[in-house]
Amino acid sequence: MTNPLPVILLTGFLGAGKTTVLNEILKFLEPKNLNIGVLINEFGRINIDAQLVNEKYSDNIYEVNQGSIFCACTRDQFLSALDSIIKHTPPFDLMIIEATGIAQTGDLNQYLNEPPYKNKLKIAQNICLVDAVNFHKVLVTLPAVKNQIQEASLCIINKMDLAKQQQIDIKALVRKLQELNPGVPIYMTEYGKLNFADVLKPDESAGYMGVLSIAQDRPENIYSYTLVSEGTISMDDLSKFLKTISKTYKDLMRAKGFISTDEGDFYVEAVGTKWDVKPFENTHRGRNRLVFTGGRMDNSKLQAEFKNITMDCK
Repeated sequence: MTNPLPVILLTGFLGAGKTTVLNEILKFLEPKNLNIGVLINEFGRINIDAQLVNEKYSDNIYEVNQGSIFCACTRDQFLSALDSIIKHTPPFDLMIIEATGIAQTGDLNQYLNEPPYKNKLKIAQNICLVDAVNFHKVLVTLPAVKNQIQEASLCIINKMDLAKQQQIDIKALVRKLQELNPGVPIYMTEYGKLNFADVLKPDESAGYMGVLSIAQDRPENIYSYTLVSEGTISMDDLSKFLKTISKTYKDLMRAKGFISTDEGDFYVEAVGTKWDVKPFENTHRGRNRLVFTGGRMDNSKLQAEFKNITMDCK
């Protein structure tokens, strides 16, 4: 019998830096010439993160959208992806799963211990990304944050550079993590950069699973909205639109997407209401996509305003 395919699970709340760390892991593993599969789980209808992963692995990416892999609502999608993964030729040496940021880490072994997956895959590690700046803001109000820490086999505190700038009490953060998960190894990083030789343990079997069963419903009071338009948007109109979003929707948790402007293509993201706009080589020039996650928003108004600022909108 062949050894089970090791799976490294990346968790962490919205905007903690999971995709950044995923790309750093792939960069570290590249010299080893491993055949690596990647599964990206998004709460929204459109998978933005899959397009941010190192393009070398584009043929090995699987997507599960519109819910968490720890929720029964995505069961068929997830099992279909697992079928493809275990049948992949040549076989994968390692699988990395990036869970959606709002996931409450459930017991994936409910799936993996059943035919046809039994003895085919194993959870080797659950690496939880912690946003050093925003962790204290979401811990009290969002159960998923606490759960992700409790289920982790190790934690990585990311955005240490921003934490220092904002004088975040890192010692207090570390104490809280240790309180939630006594003995959990804790690493600190900026931009997801680490000595992954010390961090990655794909030959191990994580003993963290089993506290929660697979959820039957989506998280309450968290919603996803997807905006799509065809054409280009002026940078001035984009700036005004993003400022309006920040002013109007204080419950916005995360936003990300790709925008074609009169000054080029950009990746747009926000954690809370703090926006960042970066140049990005968009393979779909003229197709704009934005995904919002958070409290309730006026979807019809958002769609109308987004299309209104798009020039040559079809």
